[in-house]
Amino acid sequence: MKIVHFADLHLDAAFASRGAAGEAARRRRQALRDVLLAIARLTRDEQADALFCGGDLYEHERVTLDTAAFLRQTFASLDPIRVYIAPGNHDYHGPDSVYATQEWSPNVHIFKEPRFRSTPLADGVTLWGAAHCAPASAPNFLEGSERRGRERISRSGTARNALGYPSRATARNPTRHSTRMTSNGAAFTTRSSATITGQKTRRATPIRATLTLWSSAK
Repeated sequence: MKIVHFADLHLDAAFASRGAAGEAARRRRQALRDVLLAIARLTRDEQADALFCGGDLYEHERVTLDTAAFLRQTFASLDPIRVYIAPGNHDYHGPDSVYATQEWSPNVHIFKEPRFRSTPLADGVTLWGAAHCAPASAPNFLEGSERRGRERISRSGTARNALGYPSRATARNPTRHSTRMTSNGAAFTTRSSATITGQKTRRATPIRATLTLWSSAK
């Protein structure tokens, strides 16, 4: 399957700390919207199966109703491509957050709890996601994660210990999990002698993949 992943867009950022104000700041905020439109366009052009957002999509303290409507419309335009969002500490999930107050299209899945919860992504692939529910740093989402049958969230890293997003994942040893993580919000663990890219394998073992999506606080 094909996934597009992004994070840290920070829509409605003030830009005051970067010396931008007035019209200059407005143009930079519009540029951020243009980036999201480009991401949506890329997702369609690549015929991706899903779009992942690893948090900090917008600035909670500054987000406007217009931006909320923009997000809702942009993600709805991707339907039936699924959109998965793991809120970060800048766009945390709370009762007054955009995530809780907007009516999202059926293709949008927002993780709402500060612990991993699973949802099926594809045949043999499970996505686990977690949300920040406050502006302060959340505890290590991976701590205490347990193996469940053939699926497992890896204990080998934390939200602050990231290894870079790979273009593909291969578990060459069926007795061992292979785990990769990004700097903000995505990881996947595969357990199989097959590969996620669909290359030929020595035996017809189904791919068992566990993907995790979260936002590191910074």
